[in-house]
Amino acid sequence: MSSLRFLRSPARGLLSLVVVLATQVLMFAAPAPSSAASANSVTVELSSLSPAVAVKNGTLHLAGTLLGGSSAHSEVAVRLAVAQMQVRSDLTSNAGTGSRLVYGHDDSVGNLAPGASVPWTLTMPISALSLTSRTVYALDIEAYSGDLRIGALRTYLPYEMTGDSSFHATQMVMLLPITAVPALDGQVDKDVPEAASDALSAQFASGGRLDQMLTIPTTNKSVTVSWAIDPDLLTTADEESHGYSLYPDSHSGTGAQNAANWLTTAKRVLGVSGELWQLPAADPDLGSLGHTSPALAAGLVKSATARSGDLVEQYVGHAPLGTVAWPADGQADSGTIALAAAANPAAIVVRSDSVSLHTPLDSYTPTGRTQLAGRPAAISDAALDAIFAGDAADTSWKGSNRSLLAAQRFLADSALIAWERPNLAVPRTIMVAVPRGISPDPALFTAVGQASWIKTVGLSALLAAHPDPRAQTSPAKRDPALAKSDLSNARLATTSALNSALGALAGIMIEPQQTTGSYGPAVLRTVSTAWRNAPALQSAFSGAVQNRLETTMNLVTLVKKSDLTLSGKSGVIPFTVENRLEHPVRVGIRITTSRPGLSVQTITVQDVPQGSTTINVHVSSAVTGTRVTVTAQLVTPNGADYGQPQSLQVTVSSIGSITLVIFALSAALLVIAVGLRIYRGRRTRTPQAVPDPSGASVDSGALAEAEREQ
Repeated sequence: MSSLRFLRSPARGLLSLVVVLATQVLMFAAPAPSSAASANSVTVELSSLSPAVAVKNGTLHLAGTLLGGSSAHSEVAVRLAVAQMQVRSDLTSNAGTGSRLVYGHDDSVGNLAPGASVPWTLTMPISALSLTSRTVYALDIEAYSGDLRIGALRTYLPYEMTGDSSFHATQMVMLLPITAVPALDGQVDKDVPEAASDALSAQFASGGRLDQMLTIPTTNKSVTVSWAIDPDLLTTADEESHGYSLYPDSHSGTGAQNAANWLTTAKRVLGVSGELWQLPAADPDLGSLGHTSPALAAGLVKSATARSGDLVEQYVGHAPLGTVAWPADGQADSGTIALAAAANPAAIVVRSDSVSLHTPLDSYTPTGRTQLAGRPAAISDAALDAIFAGDAADTSWKGSNRSLLAAQRFLADSALIAWERPNLAVPRTIMVAVPRGISPDPALFTAVGQASWIKTVGLSALLAAHPDPRAQTSPAKRDPALAKSDLSNARLATTSALNSALGALAGIMIEPQQTTGSYGPAVLRTVSTAWRNAPALQSAFSGAVQNRLETTMNLVTLVKKSDLTLSGKSGVIPFTVENRLEHPVRVGIRITTSRPGLSVQTITVQDVPQGSTTINVHVSSAVTGTRVTVTAQLVTPNGADYGQPQSLQVTVSSIGSITLVIFALSAALLVIAVGLRIYRGRRTRTPQAVPDPSGASVDSGALAEAEREQ
């Protein structure tokens, strides 16, 4: 019995300890919201938080507003709860998860009527939070009605992330795209380019999206950025800066000065602030093109890369460090990666979730480097990219300062990355690839500069780094949701047709650049990555390019001919080529017939000057009395069709030979008749006088007449 009592006594002690611990947990843990509370919850809005990074002996200030729901609440108070974040995945947890209330610093706001708005403020010393140095915490701002939690919002606060002499800041690349929806449709009238829309004017303007991108280095001097610029955008800015018209009515565009100012700023900023890299011209959509005709896709990407040439250096004054192949949102699969190789890039930019870059057990975040299909790949961090794209985890908080929430999330996430492996002699290098088309959030770049655990570096530093030997990847795959925004097969077919038409036009030009130089870039623009979220605009732009290209092609035509009759087995059909371009062209004519038996002369390619030129085609027929459809088609020097064919009916008449015989007999009879007339005329002509012996002249005709009278 004594031994039994000995066993029971420790058990009772252990049970008592469990009860005490459970009580403590219940005292400090924030209660989970009930379904009833959710139905009648209020919205907690956060408008300000300082400091962004907690420091020892500092003071925490938070302020915002409570917005009432459908029910009234009494004795409402705002409280703060904190929860330690151990790993990056903890940032996905909901408000209230694992948090403990901070007592003694509530803000009692009284009663809250339905739909009412009440401000709140929380101020407390950092020491009141009982934080552990070099740790990231979730801050849960919670609204209570009595003991019932009726609303909550979660943000984050890193606490003293530096101070250890062995600590090495994590290197971070900030890759920023300078791209926009294309504008110029290829039409040039008297050196004035034409834009399909005037949307770029607002983006080039002071305070516009493209202008804001260039101000980042100015307002955040401690942040090193790596620019990935579309060279075609620089070309567009330059051309529009001298004036432009608008499709289809040729009205004058309004943004010439905006384009000129932006280009001046670009020259000042891009060449000296951060690293300068380029995309293939017009930023072709590698994800969409990677799933269409390989020949078409590779041809377009190679053309885009060739067009890039020295455009950046020409406009900015500094040569880019290289070309990067960057599919939309960093999503790639085997087709995308294979196509990217056509650009011969220094690196392929891919997001981490596309290749599942990770370490065993996700113990830490590896350096964003790997090889894809034997080529260097720069891997951006999917979670950090999402923050710059406007993560729903921050934007879903109704009424709050979304920039503030995003900045605090970035600070928290980057801090957790840095403290995964803080003492590496060679620090890891992580990359943030800012999504295309967004307006940059100044608060986020300010946060990058505030993060002492981060050292921003250029893309070249990441490419020089060795891939982590412990890092693992999976075969590249694309997000199915992103694949839904691919350029449709119909739109890609339109681009294919435009590309073929452009090839035909270039084929007949003796000096192609004179006429086709503006249409090549326009065709490339129809497959720009910028169209992903604007399919209707893409269709309108492609339509404008198609209209203008067809108009130009129709300046070289075969003039329509009327039906004709050949009087015999052979003859000549004259065809007229009209060239209304300002330059000579080189074309041939291919003749086909509806039935055999009609032989047609082969017309070799020849130069046709401006104006109308007649080309005679000799034909012959083995039989007569037939009617044949003859079709003439202009062709390029390499034999491709050009423009629309022209057809006419040719009748080979059987009366030709008979007519010739009749004409010959008639001519012979005419000659004989003329000869007889001449002969008779000579016979009846007046005789010469016969000499008289007496010396008098005697008319032989008169003598004969006298003899008849006797």
